Amino acid sequence: MGVSVANSVASRHVIKPTTNMNLEPKGPNPISPSSGSANTPTTINKPESTTWAFDLHLMSHFTTRTVYTFSSYPTLVNAWQTIIRDAVSQPFLLHGILAIAALHLASTPRYPDDDDDDDNEFTTHEYIRAFQYHQSEAIPQYRKILQSFDLIGDAEFDIRSREPWPAGPAYAMGFLTGMTAAAEVSDNSPSIYLEQERDGMTAASAITPPAHSPSMGKGARLEDIFDRFMSIFIATRGVRAVVKAALEAGTFQNTIYRHLIGPVKESDHLPAVPIEAEFSEWYDKFRTECLNDLASESSKREVCAAAITCLQEVHDGAARLLELKRERLGHVQGDRRLLYDFGWLLKWTAIVGQEFLALVRQRQDAALVVLAQFAAICKMAEDEWYMKNWVKNAIDAIRHMLGPGKAMEWVDRIVHRWAREEAVPGVIL
Repeated sequence: MGVSVANSVASRHVIKPTTNMNLEPKGPNPISPSSGSANTPTTINKPESTTWAFDLHLMSHFTTRTVYTFSSYPTLVNAWQTIIRDAVSQPFLLHGILAIAALHLASTPRYPDDDDDDDNEFTTHEYIRAFQYHQSEAIPQYRKILQSFDLIGDAEFDIRSREPWPAGPAYAMGFLTGMTAAAEVSDNSPSIYLEQERDGMTAASAITPPAHSPSMGKGARLEDIFDRFMSIFIATRGVRAVVKAALEAGTFQNTIYRHLIGPVKESDHLPAVPIEAEFSEWYDKFRTECLNDLASESSKREVCAAAITCLQEVHDGAARLLELKRERLGHVQGDRRLLYDFGWLLKWTAIVGQEFLALVRQRQDAALVVLAQFAAICKMAEDEWYMKNWVKNAIDAIRHMLGPGKAMEWVDRIVHRWAREEAVPGVIL
């Protein structure tokens, strides 16, 4: 009797998508840099599979699986599991959580020991539909929240009794948006699946690599990856002003959201860890020799030098955070790359100078090489699902933008030092 009732509930609420359901969004990709202005709404018809029962499945996966791919830091994981209560009354955050859970599931083989590829493909199809729907619901609402903040003397930062505190959910959504934008550069990009659908290609047990697409040549593919790479900066910088104002007001310290940035703040107060001399020597050489080779104008050298210094500080902070985790998570064994948080490395995309980003958009050689250095050090966090082949894809796109010459030689040196497959000795990687 119990089984019959359960099956009846599932049949009413978990509806498999039919083959004639269209995966295409009715509007631009909400996380693509080509998606138009911030005020442009994007709507997708609610897929039949996105019912309360299916969404409960996504939420369960987020709290028990996805959050552990964000960080190995227990307090941060617990914070993500706790803010679900705020998501209930903040729809943009709720949809954002469900979206990234669906993308995580779409990126993971369903039944690794099952030969039924059709069932695997069917499930991936279903999760991608759910991701597209929830993301299209989350982004317009999130933009409205950001636009509603008056960061000078706004009551949002003065009234402590209001629940849920709106800047906290906005920060959490900003993080999720940044992670989703980062996933677009990886082999687990949801856009890849949609392109494969258009091309009539059959998906396997999860999203398949973007090596070939009949409708897009190699050059166009690399340019598309580069654009998606740059969308990470858009995503992370969107919430920067909110976080800055909240930190200055001291309001994060009274909310669960303080744990989302806790490791970041804590690492800043750690004593300096012993760093191999090669680390400092590399960045010193990068600031001098590389910029002298590639930037003839002093103004451009200064901008790129500031970006390099900022990146060195973030890279150094990653080492400090690693030492903190080693001390507190001594029981963690295996590859130490699992202790790195990609979210920490994303800090650079949020704080690097706007003048530097302008040089990147102008395809200035020195700026692109600095961008390659950032991509290369992300190798330390590439074990997670949203980073599958991320470094290779990003570096290949940058190489395509550069072409042959001295800049390409510097990229080769960067890859050899920081992005080799084998482990590199020392604290940093």
